[in-house]
Amino acid sequence: MPDPVDVPGVVGAVQGLRLIKVDSVDLMRIWNEMMLCEHPQGAGPLVGCQLRYLIESDHGWLGGFAFSAAALKLRERDQWIGWDADQHRQHLQRILARL
Repeated sequence: MPDPVDVPGVVGAVQGLRLIKVDSVDLMRIWNEMMLCEHPQGAGPLVGCQLRYLIESDHGWLGGFAFSAAALKLRERDQWIGWDADQHRQHLQRILARL
């Protein structure tokens, strides 16, 4: 995967900025390579339902990100939110994990 070329230092000057949903094997290869090379945690693993995106521009690939299902049990998160057991069951589907 080639490095982006002539990327401006100001976001508003980036040409042809596009958000690409990763929905093919070819795009998944690009996403995985980018995460393995650039992200401190690598390409995952992601669990449960997930969405992956690439950030493309006229300068080349600029980044990528993903959303996946939240961990089913995470005591510190639930305490921080203030959930009891019933609230946890009602609202867990609204929580996302990110990579």
